[in-house]
Amino acid sequence: MPGDGMLLGMDDRPLLIFPTPTKAPKAKRGGGGTPVDPPSPEKQQERLQARFDQILDGFRGASADASGALPEQVVVFETLGDSVENFAKAAANVEGLEWLADLEREDVPAEHGFSIVGDEDGDDELTCRIYGTSATQAAVQEVIRLWGQWQANPNDRAGSGFGPFKDIFIHLRDVRRWDVRDRLDDGRLLDRWREELPHRTGEKLRFEMELWYRSNEVDRERAKADASAAVRTAGGRVVKIARVDGIRYLGVLAELPAEGVEELLKAVRTGNHTDLLKCEEVMFFRPRPQTGFLPGPRDEETRREVVAAAAADSIRPPAETEPVVALFDGLPVENHDLLDGRIVVDAPDGWGDDYPAEARRHGTAMASLILHGDLNDPDRGGPLPTPLYVRPILKAFETGSDWCEEFPRDELMVDLIHTAVRRMKVGDAEDEAAAPGVRVVNLSIGDADRPFLREMSPLARLLDWLASEHDLLFVVSVGNHQQDIELNMTRAEWEGLVPGDRAEPVLRALEEDQRNRRPIMPAESVNAVTVGSHHSDHAAPVKGDRRADCFADGGLPTPLASVAAGRGRAVKPEILMPGGRAFYTCRPVLGSDPAVLTTTASPRGPGLLTAAPGVRRGDLGHTEYGFGSSNAAALASRLAGLAHEKLAEAIDPDLPPLPSAGRTVLLKALLVHGASWEGQTDVLERVFGAEYEGEHWSHWDRLLARYLGFGLVNPNVALFCTGTRVTAVAAAKLAAGDAHVYQLPLPPSFPRSKIRRRVTATLAWNTPINVRHRQYRKASLWLKWPNDPLRVREKVGLGARAAELGTVEHVERAGDSAVAPAAGTSLTVQVNCREDAGGLNNSVWYGLAVTLDVAEPLTVDLYEEMREAIVNRVRQPVAA
Repeated sequence: MPGDGMLLGMDDRPLLIFPTPTKAPKAKRGGGGTPVDPPSPEKQQERLQARFDQILDGFRGASADASGALPEQVVVFETLGDSVENFAKAAANVEGLEWLADLEREDVPAEHGFSIVGDEDGDDELTCRIYGTSATQAAVQEVIRLWGQWQANPNDRAGSGFGPFKDIFIHLRDVRRWDVRDRLDDGRLLDRWREELPHRTGEKLRFEMELWYRSNEVDRERAKADASAAVRTAGGRVVKIARVDGIRYLGVLAELPAEGVEELLKAVRTGNHTDLLKCEEVMFFRPRPQTGFLPGPRDEETRREVVAAAAADSIRPPAETEPVVALFDGLPVENHDLLDGRIVVDAPDGWGDDYPAEARRHGTAMASLILHGDLNDPDRGGPLPTPLYVRPILKAFETGSDWCEEFPRDELMVDLIHTAVRRMKVGDAEDEAAAPGVRVVNLSIGDADRPFLREMSPLARLLDWLASEHDLLFVVSVGNHQQDIELNMTRAEWEGLVPGDRAEPVLRALEEDQRNRRPIMPAESVNAVTVGSHHSDHAAPVKGDRRADCFADGGLPTPLASVAAGRGRAVKPEILMPGGRAFYTCRPVLGSDPAVLTTTASPRGPGLLTAAPGVRRGDLGHTEYGFGSSNAAALASRLAGLAHEKLAEAIDPDLPPLPSAGRTVLLKALLVHGASWEGQTDVLERVFGAEYEGEHWSHWDRLLARYLGFGLVNPNVALFCTGTRVTAVAAAKLAAGDAHVYQLPLPPSFPRSKIRRRVTATLAWNTPINVRHRQYRKASLWLKWPNDPLRVREKVGLGARAAELGTVEHVERAGDSAVAPAAGTSLTVQVNCREDAGGLNNSVWYGLAVTLDVAEPLTVDLYEEMREAIVNRVRQPVAA
């Protein structure tokens, strides 16, 4: 089964390398926005003129500050339907107007006279966006002048540089000041305060503010000063301020006394808002991240024979070997038998002094999985051949009689991770880079209070920027949703079900709770590979275990999974890896009440078996079970590390070398390359299939993608070829408007018979980002297939459209009709690149992997014939 481990055998062959591609102009790409009929200019004026006047009224009585600066307001333009191109340039033409952000909101039904072309039933929804600007009174007056000009002559061509304003006016839903409702975002800060306040009397509560990022340094300093003053006026203090220019981030960590929080909550209830809530410089108020791992049950039993075998599996990596994989997590038990000599801990903050061994659970488990895999998996392969770089970003805090691991309370997460990556890759004025050779960073943490709703979180933006700037692959866990599952049946009905029938009510409950089961920050990152947990492991049954296995039939993600997409319906998570089975108990309820399932952990399993701090002092060989997407992400990072070593083995004197600079994105492609829906869709089809009969195939694809991503990964596909499965890889740079054409020579002895065959292609890249542009990604790459000599016309997995908002395209095609390719025939694959969000000034590295997999039995050695054909093509290249 895919994901079962690395079944290394005698038939393992190195990956092949594509011949050098030929250049071509990029192919055309279909698609486009939803056509919208807007209301008339007269209707727009009737509805919105008063809104413009209100904004102008807001400046009355205001005067320049002590420095002579004119007062400014954040004015937002909400649009429906088509998004507006080049608004930043148009705003720059209005003195006193600065474009700050392009924000996405929930899609809304057609309203205010807008209608969707061809939507006869009125079921379709319109895209809703917010364009945030900083405006002086003079700037607002100029915008109103342009508004009046459009009203008077709606059909006239807009003046030079002002065309986007005409588009704004045509599609305008609302124009208003950024207000308290916007700053409180989705209200999670208020919910957190209401929950905590009764238990925090006399204490101080911390929160974060993200300020509007101004382009001018003077304006940024003024923003910090104004926000800090507002915090002090509310009786609080600023703990830390951080700025990251690459993602236009200006963050403030602050605290308020409990009575100040109570006052603020009262102000929200009454609408009599405080200076802090009305602070013009604040974009969002957010709760401090709830990233942490609470203690769970312990078990004194240790699988000593497993530990001994894994610890002695091979010699430790040589001291001079550079780490390829990094773990940003809690501090591990450094001298554990499974970690000793295999990890390099870099803890410049000195947190280890207050991090007792018994608290080091999550980092120890993640390091163990990256280095050794699931200790119960007989096919996991040997340890990672390179050391693991570990940077602690969690701290230990006492919780009564135990410890928990949390994100540091005095730090902004964006700032800490930014600093950690720079220290690792480039160093600073005092120290050289700590681990410049790292290509993969495992981040098995997330903020449970920040599920992805609409906007990219600052941390996701940071990962996207760092991936592009420092050539990194971030492997991120999608997050676990540990809230109870309420079923649409009674407890008696639930307990009367046989194990094979339990999946349906659970899946339906997850689907109904989709809004609350979204990827958890920073899982929405477009450059990261986000990993979900597959409901599988190698643990033996626990005797007397009365908990329920909701997905006993297999082929599904864990019930803890997210069941919603990423940004703009992007595939998140991209892949599933085994994360361990999560079992549930049914809570006691009244007979007629809905059954409620609660997840329960046990140190005896099931789950993935990993290293753990000893229950007794001096126990350095302890192991425990765990489950969830953290585990799955760690296994994915392990696979990327092993694939890095396999790429070194792919060096062939008869084939072109792989460029070192392109290895990271090639690892990204290989990580996804083994993903497949094969054997994973049966239960979902049984539960939801009938509801999608007659629907467009894309609707069904979206449902499968929300649960499965591109599928469960078979690690073997990323690591080696066989006599019947051949993978060719490439890494190269591509500029906007260009394309590369690759030829994969087919074997001359390909059998002319009805034999099942599959072609899988995976394209991956790290895009530079434009955080102020609606498209966000500066680089969009995609595959095109100019020919089909193998007649693989059956779509097996997710369609190619899934890559349009991500940075991975993964396509599977199959066929079994009789074919006999002529001598010298090649399978042609074209990689295309276009600029998406403006400002793509440099070429972009991409990685490509293409696999031809033919069902056995086969009378020819597919690998040897294809390798020889590739070598001949290299020696005697032909035009595409």
